Amino acid sequence: MNHNSSQSTGLKAKFIEAVLGRDTSGASQVIDSALELGLSAGDIYINILSESQLQIGQMYHDGEVTTALEHYATETALTQMIKVSNSFSPDKTNGLKAVVACVQGNMHSFGARIIADFLRLDGWKVEFLGSDTLTSDLIHFISSGGIDLVAISVSLQEQLPYVESIVDALQILPNSPKLILGGLCELTDVIENAKTSPESIRIIDSPNPLEAIVGARILCNIQEPNQKADSLEDYLTIIGNQIQSLRKGKSWSQSALASSSGLDRTYISAVEHGKQNLTIGAAVKLADALETSLIDLLTPSTK
Repeated sequence: MNHNSSQSTGLKAKFIEAVLGRDTSGASQVIDSALELGLSAGDIYINILSESQLQIGQMYHDGEVTTALEHYATETALTQMIKVSNSFSPDKTNGLKAVVACVQGNMHSFGARIIADFLRLDGWKVEFLGSDTLTSDLIHFISSGGIDLVAISVSLQEQLPYVESIVDALQILPNSPKLILGGLCELTDVIENAKTSPESIRIIDSPNPLEAIVGARILCNIQEPNQKADSLEDYLTIIGNQIQSLRKGKSWSQSALASSSGLDRTYISAVEHGKQNLTIGAAVKLADALETSLIDLLTPSTK
């Protein structure tokens, strides 16, 4: 097993224990330990904070924790996200600006916060608006800010009329921003009903920061030097080539990478050939095993 993975598993257990014990200081110390150990942003966000939220959320649905404790867990995790975000800086900026918000009625900002922070790490200037953003206020905010990209989190079907209003309003703006939609409900009808080109909107499986970054780059035509990347397939090829390059740089076989990352060798082979879409969990494992970042997996090797 990847050493980082075993460390994050242990820290996740400690973080959950601290949260369930309403030990805010203890929870903070767990994340301090993760940072001191050199765990990556992806490892902390996905394998500690997100996994903790999922486990506590399941306990809530099973009636094992109260609503108040579940809310406390979420706010504790969000507070720690701010600390983690401030501990990592982007390697470069792209000069573009993004707004990330939860649609009106969506009170769950955890996934949107992950997307916002990873866009920032990819070089975007990000304005994060949080949960339950009033539709009229959101449109006004966007129209007055020179925004290149808007990412909206949606949690329930009943929120779709707000999304449709946002989509329609954005299209009449000068230099209309591109739009990413993510959430737990069916969103394809929004694109089909939109009065805009489908090339201006992408749907992602929220909260998948890798997919969000790729979608944002494609929508806004962000290109690496001498590298064509205007489709998901192009990025899968880039990721595969980069993983293979980093693996060979370590003189590792695919089996060695499989052992270090805890993934199947045939899965890694498919990834390296650009034939396998990566889950965020697998991407974090590969990046940690290769001692690189999620962002660097998207950057073609110059060798």
